[in-house]
Amino acid sequence: MLASFVMAIALLAVSVPPGPAQAAISLTFRNDCNVAVVVQTGTIQRGKVLNDQPLVLRVGTSGRVPFHGDKLLLIYEGKSNRILHQSALRFQGSAASFSIQSDPQKSGKVKLVPLRGVGPAGP
Repeated sequence: MLASFVMAIALLAVSVPPGPAQAAISLTFRNDCNVAVVVQTGTIQRGKVLNDQPLVLRVGTSGRVPFHGDKLLLIYEGKSNRILHQSALRFQGSAASFSIQSDPQKSGKVKLVPLRGVGPAGP
């Protein structure tokens, strides 16, 4: 009796179509500087930083990371691990795209330039 009840619920769950899927919100980074970089993001949850998968970007390539809360952002050079940029990005409920470019005002550093006028507020 219990087994048939569980089976009926399982069949019902499989046959019910899923609700409208939410579009995944993400941060997109494009490497427009002349060296390969690694983008490391992390989210603070319950007082701890949970690091996302590092994103290795060769020159001219782009990649995405999920954006579901405020992010800590660290960009470092692929070969030497030298830190090129660090900041925090506030979650504002929409996707954002950035170009990673050499910063002419700060030697050896990069800057984030929002693409298409979309981007979260930074510090």
